[in-house]
Amino acid sequence: MALHDARSPAAPAAVRTSDPEPLGEAFVRAFFQHVLQQEPPPAQLRQLSDAVAEHANDPAGMLKELATSPQVRARLGVPARWPAGHYYSPVVSPRTVEEYVRAERRKPVDRIAGVPIDLAAMRELWLQHLDYVRTTPFRDEPTEGNRFHVRGGPYPMGDAIILRMMIRHLQPRRILEIGSGYTTACLLDSITHANLQSVELVCVEPNADRMRSLLWKGDLDRIRLLERPIQDVPEDIVDMLGLGDLLLIDSTHVLKTGSDVHHELFSLLPRLEIGVVIHVHDIMPGFEYPDAWIQQENYSWNECYALRAFLMYNSDFKVKFWNGVFARTFARELKEECPILFPNPGSAIWIERRARMDQAA
Repeated sequence: MALHDARSPAAPAAVRTSDPEPLGEAFVRAFFQHVLQQEPPPAQLRQLSDAVAEHANDPAGMLKELATSPQVRARLGVPARWPAGHYYSPVVSPRTVEEYVRAERRKPVDRIAGVPIDLAAMRELWLQHLDYVRTTPFRDEPTEGNRFHVRGGPYPMGDAIILRMMIRHLQPRRILEIGSGYTTACLLDSITHANLQSVELVCVEPNADRMRSLLWKGDLDRIRLLERPIQDVPEDIVDMLGLGDLLLIDSTHVLKTGSDVHHELFSLLPRLEIGVVIHVHDIMPGFEYPDAWIQQENYSWNECYALRAFLMYNSDFKVKFWNGVFARTFARELKEECPILFPNPGSAIWIERRARMDQAA
């Protein structure tokens, strides 16, 4: 077919450049994209654009019509008193904390006030189980005979290696897991590897689809699954745990009014019996988060700071193992003893209940 030139008939209407987007639709679309950071659903786009268009000559009226609409209010949720990044807001302005965070992260463990870290005891525990650690069968991709694998999941190889080691070391009879998924797969594999036949495993996870996708047929018959937030579970759930048992916490990492972290720190940990061991995930050396999480992602998580405050001068609880600190301190030795632990040694901290003030004589 010949191309049209100046003497050709006019092009059909179907191939003409489309008309500009109506003002109301353009305004609504821009608001959703730049304020809500998403595209407007078609039904809401039509409904809101008609309302906004009635104020075509009144920009302030257009903005008010859109910002006060039920659809936008529902998407914005509860408005905060202080804007994100304000010094009263819990959402961090990354550029204001960069140097402070790096200085905290560089502090040696013996300068973390009130939180004793026994590096020699960690090293002794590692060497005690080194031959077993070297048999770790986990890989990046799924392997025959194991549920757990690293690829695509939030639980690094180093964390899996240490979790497997701890299961073998502690020989727990009961495990309570708050936040399930890849850790559940690792737990079930580790229980099998350690030849533990009758471990009672309770999982609290409000969104259990990912966990189900990792499990084998019949696994759910071995697990008591509570599909609701831990705040909605009676506090006495932790009373099942005794000497050598495990409480694994990998929840939202956010301490705020009514949050799971609030409930765990202030309601659950104080109830634990002596000898219970607690695993808390995503606690990095220096009780600080990585630069990428602060500067690029701006998670504004704060669990590690709350846990640090909980542990300071607290003789009832003692750090038993700390994956990131251990790997940093003994990097040269570990690269020879267990090279698969690198490049990501993990970020779990392991804490043991050593005493109970409320039971003191």
